Amino acid sequence: MSARRGRQRGRRMRWVAVFASALCLVGLSGCAMLPTSGAVHRVTVSADTDTDARYVINASGPASGASRTEIVQGFLAAGADSANGYETAREFLTSSAAAAWQPESQVTVVESTPSQSTGASASQITASAHEIGLVDAVGEYQQSDRQFSESFHLVRVEGQWRIDSVPTGTVITRGNFQLVFAGRRLPFLDETGQRFVADVRWFPVGASTATRVVSALLQGPSAQLRGSVLTAIPEGTRLAVDAVATSGKTTTVTLSSEALSDDARQVNRMFAQIQAALAEVPGTGTLRLLSGTTELRPASDTESPSWPQVGSSGLLVRSGDGAISAYEGGIRGKSLRSALNRIGQGEGFSVWGDVAATALSDGTLRRVRGTTVLSSASAQAGGSVWLDADGWAWQLASGKVTAWPSQGSSVSLQGEGMSAFALAPDGVRAAWLVPNADGSHTDVVFGVVQRSSQGAPQSLSSGVTVATVDGTPGSLTWVGANVAVATRSGNTSPVSVVGVNGVVSTLTPLEPVRELAGGDTSDSLRVLTDTGILYSPRGTGWVRLRTGIRNIAYSWN
Repeated sequence: MSARRGRQRGRRMRWVAVFASALCLVGLSGCAMLPTSGAVHRVTVSADTDTDARYVINASGPASGASRTEIVQGFLAAGADSANGYETAREFLTSSAAAAWQPESQVTVVESTPSQSTGASASQITASAHEIGLVDAVGEYQQSDRQFSESFHLVRVEGQWRIDSVPTGTVITRGNFQLVFAGRRLPFLDETGQRFVADVRWFPVGASTATRVVSALLQGPSAQLRGSVLTAIPEGTRLAVDAVATSGKTTTVTLSSEALSDDARQVNRMFAQIQAALAEVPGTGTLRLLSGTTELRPASDTESPSWPQVGSSGLLVRSGDGAISAYEGGIRGKSLRSALNRIGQGEGFSVWGDVAATALSDGTLRRVRGTTVLSSASAQAGGSVWLDADGWAWQLASGKVTAWPSQGSSVSLQGEGMSAFALAPDGVRAAWLVPNADGSHTDVVFGVVQRSSQGAPQSLSSGVTVATVDGTPGSLTWVGANVAVATRSGNTSPVSVVGVNGVVSTLTPLEPVRELAGGDTSDSLRVLTDTGILYSPRGTGWVRLRTGIRNIAYSWN
């Protein structure tokens, strides 16, 4: 989807929910929303501790003597029940159609229960609805905004109506999608091979989730990340055994012969990728990785990649007198303490490892490790700064994103009218805000940084507008795999959490917000207002944590 197409405001369908659903976007298991529309079916609390489904939809099979429209309605409703390979939904099909149907090839997300009309003959029923999204066979979610329509041909089988045409995947209402699908982070590698980059995919929660997650990982990154991330899994590798099996505390993944390698570093990275992917699925155990009958074991003396993590100092706060301290506990490490004491009286600051950076009031970007000033450069006075793990410092100024290395010349990337920018901790994903043409809304755009093999930023991809939120652009930050956005609307700041699938979760507006800070979990959001009050969210509201704060940032490593 292009940025131009993504910003066709009037035709965009925005998903808006209460903040409770924000925790369900990506990064926290066990969340679901009750459906707001759809056919009647049984919804029960899951007693299965090996899944993260808080609710399970138990679809009902066809009733004896059901009419043609009831059969079609029942089949569509059963698309929300993936148990045993969509066993219940197949009961509405003839045996030949059930055998040919591929329910996981595509999931069509519609706003509400499809309406039905009779076709050219009495045996043909057409279902129609407003389509708002598509999920492909490997879990990639793409927003859409169009009319869904599919025709079903029905025949009599032993006196009962059954669907004889092969449906295209499954159809699910927005409410049921939020209920039974969960976002999973597929781990790919940055250009150094040392850190994971999240490629968020969507799968129904159930016994087959682990198999689908690993299968999707083997097929490589999504279109947006392709060319910006790496994988240690050899091309052509597939599951040699159809299912990922968990027995006791061990999960066994058996790959095809393409996975065999004598390169210890590659085996470590491949093992780490699959292990991190399975960690996204509750109920899986310690990984046992096979290629045919050969077990692939990671070497203990070879480095493995990992997710970027919040540093041991956690949330850092700059008080009114300019001093930076840890919100809880103390600043870990003498070098970092020295750096924070020497970066100067700037505004927004950033910390990665033992390096700290800030933009001073005179327009100097100052970066310090311990007692050593690594670099100073021209920047926007007092603007937000982002450090990445490769030592680059990023800032948005005059509609362009500029990145400064520890040594050498800066790189400027086209900003496409950005009003705010945030680089994800993995250094690959980015998000930015663009003012909407109507002057009272803001577009939230996701993009990708392309880098050279040495890690130098080269360009910023065309953005995909995933949501439009109320208010004019303010600030944003990454929170887990989502972004949090604060905008301005009169004398208040609406705050929203936006997922990669465009789901927007809103919180109670605050007084004008100065800064946001987010960590590596979905509950790490912290908000700082212009009056120096630090807040954390609770439900749809806020908890007041501290006053007298000037700036906030998480430490990363």
